[in-house]
Amino acid sequence: MATTATPETPEATARLREQAHTVKDDLRELGKIAKETAKETAGHYVDGSKHKYDEIEDQVVTYIREKPMKSVLIAAGAGLLLGYLFSRR
Repeated sequence: MATTATPETPEATARLREQAHTVKDDLRELGKIAKETAKETAGHYVDGSKHKYDEIEDQVVTYIREKPMKSVLIAAGAGLLLGYLFSRR
């Protein structure tokens, strides 16, 4: 199949460049919008995780204050288990 080249006119070239610049500007704007949306979404996740962390911390502190001996035994058991697992070769 033979293709024939059509001569480009200066007006067509100028329109093509203008459209390319328009597309470039639109893509740049879309990138900015995507970046801002990602920042906002990440901010919401960070805020939510901080809130959840604070809740869990309060629960742990309350549990330790209510049952100090059981907490110490659990911590000691966990320490022994981790020490055993990491010392095995």
